Amino acid sequence: MNTAATTTTDDHADSHDHEHHDPRLAHHFDSHQQQFDTGKLGIWLFLVTEVLFFSGLFGFYAVYRSLHPEVFLYASQFLDTVLGAANTVVLLFSSLTMAWGVRCAQLGQTRGLMVCLVITLACAAIFLGVKSFEYTEKAHHGLLWAGMYHSPEHHDAAAADGAAGAGDHAHDEAAAAGDHGDDELFEKTKHTLSYMTTVLWVVIVLSGIALGLLFKNPNKKTLATIAGCVLVSAAGMVIGAYSSIGYHHFGHAEKPTDEEILMAETVPAEYAAQKEKVPEPKLAGTFFSVYFCMTGLHAIHIIGGMIAISWLIVRTAHGAFTTYYFGAVDFVGLYWHLVDLIWIYLFPLLYLIN
Repeated sequence: MNTAATTTTDDHADSHDHEHHDPRLAHHFDSHQQQFDTGKLGIWLFLVTEVLFFSGLFGFYAVYRSLHPEVFLYASQFLDTVLGAANTVVLLFSSLTMAWGVRCAQLGQTRGLMVCLVITLACAAIFLGVKSFEYTEKAHHGLLWAGMYHSPEHHDAAAADGAAGAGDHAHDEAAAAGDHGDDELFEKTKHTLSYMTTVLWVVIVLSGIALGLLFKNPNKKTLATIAGCVLVSAAGMVIGAYSSIGYHHFGHAEKPTDEEILMAETVPAEYAAQKEKVPEPKLAGTFFSVYFCMTGLHAIHIIGGMIAISWLIVRTAHGAFTTYYFGAVDFVGLYWHLVDLIWIYLFPLLYLIN
């Protein structure tokens, strides 16, 4: 009799607790603080695995560079330091906006959180837009991984050979032919990027239309927010790609003097005009294997971060975060800081060898 009464009382209490249970608190946690601490431990464990993963890549880089320093000295000339530095600034700024967004979540400032997350998403997209230009340019110059690598000497070898018997003007004609070849390769790069930007413009238009149609419908808030995230991402990539193309035009508008060529850092467009070139090692393609492996994996992590940030934007639009429930923002922020930190190491190790 007593057992039955106790069971009935417990069932009633469980039913009462279930009716008043905070949907933001998982059933297997006793408090929001316990839930936050558990999530914080989980994200740190995940970040440790990420550090171990990239540590292997950095270890491979260190070993190979110590064994073949001439390969890195030669091949790093073809990386554009300005674009790498610009991407570094973009990611550092995105770390600022992400940290600011975490603070806004802690203070319950939903509008500030939304603004910070959107800016962070846009910065990530701009980073990918710049990398798309770099990758496309490397592909057209034959600066790819391992067996796909083709020496930049081959691009102007025919022009140089043709001008070799032209008397006293042989060097000038060879240099002019080399410049023409570089311009032709740049036009090919722009042509390839035009396909990507065309697709992105279509995505921008469609997502903009979807956002306009769904924005005023409260039942379609999730779809409208997703459309907005797609719009911001596509626009950011277009800005990054166009900015890189514009920089190329601006940076190569004036031909450098012979002294500047010998003193300045060499990039593919200037490499053919050098009088004294760094000799090409046999394993130059291995550097670009390392380059594409490390920067490509980092770009994949950038895309993963963009997906996570878009998820936070959707939840923010629904008012999911409060002063006592902001763990998801904090956890994604920690991941994003790690991604930015990895690039801070990649930039000098790859771009600043000279």
